[in-house]
Amino acid sequence: MLRVLANNVYDFDIFLCQKLALITGKRFLDRLMRWISKSGDGYLYAVAGIVALLIGGETGMNFFLAGAAAFAIEMFIQKAVKHLAKRERPDSRVTGLRRLLEPPDRFSFPSGHTAGAVLLVAVLGYFYPVNSMLLYTWAVLVGFSRVYNGVHYPTDVLTGGILGLVSAWIGIGIVM
Repeated sequence: MLRVLANNVYDFDIFLCQKLALITGKRFLDRLMRWISKSGDGYLYAVAGIVALLIGGETGMNFFLAGAAAFAIEMFIQKAVKHLAKRERPDSRVTGLRRLLEPPDRFSFPSGHTAGAVLLVAVLGYFYPVNSMLLYTWAVLVGFSRVYNGVHYPTDVLTGGILGLVSAWIGIGIVM
């Protein structure tokens, strides 16, 4: 029963990747999706933490500590699961799919970029609730861009988002 479910999910992942591959190749959209994906590389997270520490007072300190705890948890779980699951990147499995950027590591499950983006937005939204919807839109676009760019399956992104959200809650809980 579980194997059948896993096969159906995998088939759906491949189907969605093949459909997305049909819309790649448009210069503006390809560049936009690469840029959005690169915005989730982690530099923004460090900048947000440093700015919060420097000018955020007690709230900034709590944001920094919650974010640091959450990222430590997320990174540990993400790396462990990637090396246990050993799921190959979609460009090696999906016919007609071309990778538009170089992934940071060999395996795809779960998406670390999506986990990091959702985690940052969740922690930021907790301590600074202004424009949370705009921030969550960015996090969703980071996840979508990872599939569009051919480096993740949709379930990698979904699982990464859940991992980021749970890690954020834990990090906030530790500090608060």
